[in-house]
Order: sequence, then C-alpha cells, then structure tokens
Amino acid sequence: MTDDSAMPSRPIRVVGIADSDSYLKWLAYTLDRLPEEWDVSIHSLVGSATPSPAQTVALLDGSSFDPERCLPVGLKELGGLLEREQADVLLLATRGPAAWLVIENVVTPMAHRPVVVTGLPGISIPAQRLGTVYRSGADLFILHSSREVEAYEDLVGDDPLHGTFALATLPFAGLGERAEQPNEVLFAAQALVPYEKEERESILRALVDLATTRPELDVIVKVRAIAGEAQTHAEEFAFPDLLDGLVAQGLEAPPNLKVSGASMREHLERAVGVVTVSSTAAIEAIAAEVPVLILGDFGVSDRMINTVFLGSETIGTLDDLRAGTFRMPAQDWLAHNYFHPDTDDDVVPRLTELVRARREDRLRPPRSIVRDELGWRRRLRARSAAGAFEPGSPQAVALAAATKVLRGVSWRINRLRQSRP
Repeated sequence: MTDDSAMPSRPIRVVGIADSDSYLKWLAYTLDRLPEEWDVSIHSLVGSATPSPAQTVALLDGSSFDPERCLPVGLKELGGLLEREQADVLLLATRGPAAWLVIENVVTPMAHRPVVVTGLPGISIPAQRLGTVYRSGADLFILHSSREVEAYEDLVGDDPLHGTFALATLPFAGLGERAEQPNEVLFAAQALVPYEKEERESILRALVDLATTRPELDVIVKVRAIAGEAQTHAEEFAFPDLLDGLVAQGLEAPPNLKVSGASMREHLERAVGVVTVSSTAAIEAIAAEVPVLILGDFGVSDRMINTVFLGSETIGTLDDLRAGTFRMPAQDWLAHNYFHPDTDDDVVPRLTELVRARREDRLRPPRSIVRDELGWRRRLRARSAAGAFEPGSPQAVALAAATKVLRGVSWRINRLRQSRP
C-alpha cells in the first residue's frame, strides 16, 4: 500500500444518492458510519420511486441528516453536481436499473470520475445475478455478512465485480434505545412476500387474534409507504388495503391493532417482539435484543427471501404469532449472518485506497456488462423502471406502445401453447 503521505490533505468527499425508500435509509446510515473527517452529502435521485417528504423524514430518523437538506437531483444534473462538489466517491444507493443508468450515462463520460460504491440495503441472500449485472461498473460493492460476501463472490466468477465485495456491519442495526416498558408487537410488512392475497390476509387475521387476546399490547402493522407513496418494490396487495377489506367483510379489528408508517427505530424502542416473513427489520430487532418470529407458513425458500434464517431457530408459524411466541437466534448463526465483529469490516480502508488511486489518476474506466448480458427489451424496461423517461415524452410513449404490442404477442403465443394437444 502507498504511504499515507501520498494522499492529498483535503478530506475525502463523498456524494450519496438514493432512488427509493429502503436505499435512502441505508444510504444515510452508511454515510454516518464513515470517518467523521470525511465530507459527505446526501441526495434523492428523481425517478419512479423517489421517497415522499413524509417518507424521507421517517427514513432519516435517527441519522445525522436533516430531511430538508436531502435535495432531489435528476439524472441529467447529477454529473454537474459531482463536479461542483469535487466528489471523490459516489455512493450509489439505488436499485439496479438506476445504478446502471448512472454509471453508463453520468460516470463513464466524466474525464476524472469518482470512485463508484454501490451495495444492497439489507438481507441479500439469495445472491441475485441480475443485481450484479446492473451494478457491474462499480469499484466497490458493500454487503453485510461474511455469508453474503462468499455467496456473491461465487456468483460473479470472473465478472468485473470479482474482488469488489466489501464487508460492513448493517449500519442501522442496534442504534435505538429501549423503552422502560415496551408494549408493541411489530409486524414488518413487505411489498413482495408473501405473494398471494390470501396469504397476506392470513397474517392480518393472526395479528387480529393476537391483538384481541392481548389487549395490553399494541399490535403494529409497520408499513413503508402509505397510499400514493412509492417503494423500492411495487406492492400489489398492500396490507392496509387488505385490512380495510377484511373489516368491510365483518372482521372485528380491536383498537390496539394499528397501522403505522413511522420509523422502524421508533417502533423498535417499544417492541417486545418483531414478526416478519423475511424483512431486514428482523436483523435490526436482533441487534436491539428484541425477539423475532420468521413466518415459515408460506415456505422457507429463495422465493420467500428467508433461507438466510435457516439454522437461526427463529422460524415459526402463524400459531406462534397468535400465541405471542418470539425467539432470539442461535449463537452459532449470528457471526456468519450480520453479527460479525466490527473489526472484520473493510469498507473504509479499501475505499481510502480507491480514492488514493483516483487522485493519482489510476482508476480504470467502469466495466459494465449490461449491454453484453441484457437484450434491448430488458434494457428498455430498466430505463422505464428507473424513471429515466419523463411522463408523456416520446420515449415514454414509445415504451408504452411497445409494451402493449409485446404483451399481445406473448398472450397469443401462450394461447397457442395451451391449445396444443
């Protein structure tokens, strides 16, 4: 390693951008864990899932960042922002499609580009190939357990991301203070899992049963977004809507069953137990010494994003939820899954070396494999998903028309297949 005296004296400058709710929370807390002498700023990337002002307040709760100073920036303005702020590092806290667009359209054309750091904001088992393809132009990729680092290194093989995976303690775990008399059971709702409406309703019915039999507890359905707000993942069956529907059908929901969009940190301070299908909230709860329950009724599989909890002794059933039974994980599971010693974290020294290489003009050009791996239709959908096209623009109109045609073709092909003997 080059001697530290070779590093210019000015502080390392980090510009962070996020494009959705879970990434904004992860970004803020990740920036807070960087050395105090580093100069950092935070921004929201304008797109299809930009957090609302209310979401921003909840997501930044407990961090050092003022929500009013988390300013929006568009894709076209980002390059100018990086140059004005003399960014050494771009911390790219975005979904895969947005990461690709920023790397290809903003970073690659720059004469003196910043170091590009990316990462995933929570549980990242199973490792996903598409996510690494979109982020393949990054210099450093942050993960949060030794198990994840091993899985992603195995996944990418000799791709450009090989050797870029760095370990960092999950930044928002264990930061809250416990209330003297906690009285909440917290259900951490997720947009994706479980997938079926009936499965999601079964969770609500079990929560109603718990709230009814334990009136001394507040049973909280913790959501990431209220009506009209976007999330990292699109939600087809929102839990508040399903609850309203069940009540309209005659289900009696007691007054201690509540829906909340407040910050996770705030609720964990009052929690006696956390239940989820696979949310990173379970890791936050364990760090805060709050027992958890991982619902296995709908399967323990990659599809349910909960195989990481195998061996933790925290997987249970809806009957456990009705009984208010929660568990702390097995000790031998912890070190390999998010609870490694802080001394194992290597993000800061590796990032410092990358900044040194940038200041000495030794950074290689970004090596994205998106155009090698993904066809034009997938890339077009990725642009749309990232909000790269303004509503009503020629590109947006063309995409809508193309999508309609492709859906029609797919429908006809499926009908032909079904009609074959």
